[in-house]
Amino acid sequence: MRPDITGVYVAFAFLGLATAGMAISYHNMIIELAPADKVDAYMGLINGIRAPLLAVAPLVGGFLADSFSHKIVFMIALLVSLLSGAVLVLK
Repeated sequence: MRPDITGVYVAFAFLGLATAGMAISYHNMIIELAPADKVDAYMGLINGIRAPLLAVAPLVGGFLADSFSHKIVFMIALLVSLLSGAVLVLK
């Protein structure tokens, strides 16, 4: 825990970097990885799958933070991020 606001600024800076990176590369990654004749199908499929998850994730995170602690939420987020990064690098 930090007694000053610096930690919050650092967290929001990293959040901004992550959001900008996803906004720039998300659809481009689909275009690069999907077969050329099925790009639009993959784009629709991915966006259709992603929408409900983006709606439910904050609710689940809030429930976990209320039930356990913020540390658990951040540990789960770190593990999922590392796992997705490993899948992206290895595949």
